[in-house]
Amino acid sequence: MKAYRVAQDRATLFRPLKHWERLNRSAERLCMPSVPKALFMEGVQSVTAFVEKLIPRASGQSLYLRPCLLGVDEDMGLAESSDVSFYVMASPSESIAPGSMGAMVEREYSRAAYGGTGAVKVGGNYASALAASQRTRRAGFNQTLWLDPKKRRYVEELSGMNFFAVVDGKLITPALSGSILPGVTRDSIITLAHSLGLEVDELEIDIDWLINAIDHGRCREAFASGTAISIAPITNVGEADGSLHTLACANGPVTKMLKTHLADIQEGRIEDPFSWMNGIPSQHYP
Repeated sequence: MKAYRVAQDRATLFRPLKHWERLNRSAERLCMPSVPKALFMEGVQSVTAFVEKLIPRASGQSLYLRPCLLGVDEDMGLAESSDVSFYVMASPSESIAPGSMGAMVEREYSRAAYGGTGAVKVGGNYASALAASQRTRRAGFNQTLWLDPKKRRYVEELSGMNFFAVVDGKLITPALSGSILPGVTRDSIITLAHSLGLEVDELEIDIDWLINAIDHGRCREAFASGTAISIAPITNVGEADGSLHTLACANGPVTKMLKTHLADIQEGRIEDPFSWMNGIPSQHYP
């Protein structure tokens, strides 16, 4: 999650309770205790207040926060941990992908299986993506575009980001399938898009249909979304065989509009109509 201090005198947190809910869904999946809301909020608010003067204030910059649960039993056995630590890490941050990116379709490996941990926030999900990510970078792309684990046919997400495309003027994103992380930024973009009068559809996106739509100009823009990157345009989609499919208008009008409106809310330039931004109570300041 992130805290912002751009146009604001004091730092504000973006949708902290949504991140708290996701942390507890993830904890339940891993047989960990839930974190009480009061403890979670005390942790993220206290850390943010303590380092507030270190939060960079240029647009696109923020304080990156990582609330974590870690099992710390002194036991090598295969069992749930009875002793769990909750802590919050923080670091001043630029956007990790300030420009645009290329995505390579992964048709061999799977990021997560149905019934696994793909729909929750678990460190192991990133480990399973490393081999494909290495191959993606070697091929000259920035991100792996994952397909469903059963048929290797339907677009799921990028390694650490959700996926959106604009096809025939409609904003589309993969439907949550049980192996896709329901990102907080993803949810925010869908809500924001509806409020701006855009038609949004969550559906199964056949990768070959998508590539055909790109090649024939029906899909002119696509982008990745996530806490770290906010919204980053995708310039092209490629394959391991060397084929390349270029978006005609990579940083197009829909991408720009959503990115600008989301940043304006997060960075305090316009009114927050959704009550997404949460200030830090004065008692947390040293």
